[in-house]
Amino acid sequence: MAKRTINKGSRLKLRDKYDREFFVLITGLLVASPVGLFYKKFETLPPKVLAIYAVGILLIAFSVAFGLLILLYHKFLFFSKNNYKRLLLNYVVKHGLVEKETVKDEKGSHEKLKLAPIYLKQPNTYELHTYFPIDGGVHQEKFLDLADGLETTFFADYQEQNFINESKILSKKAFVEYVFAIDGERNRISVNDVIVDKKLGLKLMNGVYWNYEADPHLLIAGGTGGGKTVLLMSILSALAKVGHVDICDPKRSDFVGMRDVPVFENRVFFDKESMIECLRSKMQFMDERYDYMTNHPDYKAGKRYSDYGLTPEFVLFDEWAAFISSLDFREFDEVIQILTQIVLKGRQSGVFLILAMQRPDAEYLKSALRDNFMKRLAVGRLTGSGYRMVFGDENEKKVFKYIKGKIGRGYVANNGELAREFYSPSVPFDKGYDFHEELSKLPVLADTTEVQLEAPPISNVEQERAESGVLEEKSYTITSLSRKLGQPSKTVKTAIERLTSGGYSISEKSPYNEDDFIALQTVFLTKETEECTLNVAIDIVLTDEAEFEKEFVTFNKKEVA
Repeated sequence: MAKRTINKGSRLKLRDKYDREFFVLITGLLVASPVGLFYKKFETLPPKVLAIYAVGILLIAFSVAFGLLILLYHKFLFFSKNNYKRLLLNYVVKHGLVEKETVKDEKGSHEKLKLAPIYLKQPNTYELHTYFPIDGGVHQEKFLDLADGLETTFFADYQEQNFINESKILSKKAFVEYVFAIDGERNRISVNDVIVDKKLGLKLMNGVYWNYEADPHLLIAGGTGGGKTVLLMSILSALAKVGHVDICDPKRSDFVGMRDVPVFENRVFFDKESMIECLRSKMQFMDERYDYMTNHPDYKAGKRYSDYGLTPEFVLFDEWAAFISSLDFREFDEVIQILTQIVLKGRQSGVFLILAMQRPDAEYLKSALRDNFMKRLAVGRLTGSGYRMVFGDENEKKVFKYIKGKIGRGYVANNGELAREFYSPSVPFDKGYDFHEELSKLPVLADTTEVQLEAPPISNVEQERAESGVLEEKSYTITSLSRKLGQPSKTVKTAIERLTSGGYSISEKSPYNEDDFIALQTVFLTKETEECTLNVAIDIVLTDEAEFEKEFVTFNKKEVA
């Protein structure tokens, strides 16, 4: 529990419910008040005409006040945060998180509501903080379990819970703090604002960065028509200004045209052999960098490539699943081994992977590898299992909201953290913006750079893992699945049999992999949230999966055409 005094924003009050009405009333009267200077001229008017004038003046005054209110709410956080205060007040009152007092007066007795010291703060356009007291009050236990309810109420993404201890000489106050990510679409940025900040990393949205030195390797899942390609192009535009980028496009569709762009000369690959060779050469490059750094006169354990002034190297792989599907067994084993080495050693040597695919199933990207991609993005529509493959156990109970027609909308998170709403950068295609043209303007980089992001040094544990060159793949038995899912073994077996008979890709017998666990987890979470039987939950999951597969096939046919 943090022991500090912090700015908690403004305290919630019952009158916050009427803040807009008060503003319009008071501002409207102030706007109309100068008319009073001409009251002598109005005295001579007939009563009916005077009434018409009065109504007209007030109507104009209140209309001006209302317009000013809209402008202030749109431009200033001080006003727009009141929307969240009203939502919070409504939630607190409707869920009975208030104290009721009986008050007697000349009209008799009636109930009066009393609010606990609850606070709300919006420090910027993308973050919201709420504070509830831990003071032994009647609602204390409920105050400690509000994350899910407030996340839905604010249409936001819950990020973290903190405990604040404000100890003073004469008093002791403690609060539980809930932090939410808000207004994803409002914080969307233009493609021209996608830059690499010298401390925070690649800016993807206001408040969202990929610090590739602290959180190496980026995994992108893209539902059909979700804007994955535009997102990749935006990322490419920024990274090519600070590092060297190799591009692999197994479908020969969106990136082949970059071959004649100077910064990508001899760095675009689209046939199987050349893409495998790209990975081989990148691993060799990585090993050569290790030798250079360890033999450097300023070598010190824990230093990264950027400590030696070296340029980051990126490998962007679109449609990774299509590439993996084209490999034979020998090629598959070689590629997975190379990928393992890059994943383990890349942060220190400055070689970073960006893998994009429809969905990161274990048959295309082993779960042990997937777990080492420290930045995760998903755009477009995914199934419940797909979201859990991308964002992991930390988000197992998160409700991922798909909004039809919102191209480029999705979710983003660092590995091990809670996901938040994401909007990929907007691109003004209607104004003639052309990625090929813009990328052609970029100069070819030298092999040294001054960009060094804020990131922790390489730890001894990380160094040992890199030197071992081995990643452990998770596996389960029926017993371990049953224990982790909190379900009887017989029920787990029944779910596996029903999923298998329904055509779902799941192992029929032990050992089971991480994706098998995720599929079963999705079934039991669906059963819980929908309050239905196991069979109905399985039918929902199978239907969702069938719709995703149908969209996937339709989208691929359009691409081929």
